[in-house]
Amino acid sequence: MEISRRSFLRVAGSIGVSAMIPSALTKVAMAQKEQEENIKLGTGIGFPIPKAALSDPLGLITRAQWTQNMGSKFSFSLGRIHVADMTLYAVNNLNPPFVPDKPTSTRECFSLVFNGPPSPNLGQGTFAVQHPKLGSFNLFIVPGIKSGFYRHYEANINRVFP
Repeated sequence: MEISRRSFLRVAGSIGVSAMIPSALTKVAMAQKEQEENIKLGTGIGFPIPKAALSDPLGLITRAQWTQNMGSKFSFSLGRIHVADMTLYAVNNLNPPFVPDKPTSTRECFSLVFNGPPSPNLGQGTFAVQHPKLGSFNLFIVPGIKSGFYRHYEANINRVFP
């Protein structure tokens, strides 16, 4: 039986590729296993939560506390410059179904909607916020719709750890 160069190269290439597949699958499976072993509950999907985040005052304010302060004024600053006073308009529960809805729980997800002045239009970013009861903290806000004499701004707080 004669073997042509073309058929020899096709068979040899197939054998070479098939020899590499088990090795590649083993590496992928082992990497996943190592990664799963490093994940600890409450640390945030394989990465430890920074100590600065755990000591941030914003992390200690529960959804219930935000709800108690609806309608109150919050002072927003960028650097040392005061840019706007905004009113907390709504606190929306965004908890997934598997998270029990407890008012004092630290495992929660919610959004905050603020009413701000129509101008200046604050861009998306992190602002220093001050409130008489809740204290001082940094908050990332995103501009929303403009309705009447207000512009809405939203911040999402997500403390649903694995």
